[in-house]
Amino acid sequence: MILHALGHIKYLKGDTDKALELYNKSLKLKREVEDTIGIVYTLHELGNLSKDQGDYRKAVELYKESLRVARERHDKSATAITLRKLGSVISFV
Repeated sequence: MILHALGHIKYLKGDTDKALELYNKSLKLKREVEDTIGIVYTLHELGNLSKDQGDYRKAVELYKESLRVARERHDKSATAITLRKLGSVISFV
């Protein structure tokens, strides 16, 4: 959680390289402990970062992975949020 929060701070400050590094570390840890909701939301942040950098294909890939995890959890809220994010970028691919 702390790595995710630090990544978000770096992202807001425009330090996208450091944000990417922190989000990836956070994602790795969340996968190790099987924190599935944490995985969903960290994938969202990585997708947002990719989208903002114009890498729409990567954003779609990350949002699709997030959607898969959200659906496996039967988490309707996370699924809806992820579908909205996916919809905001898929037309650019």
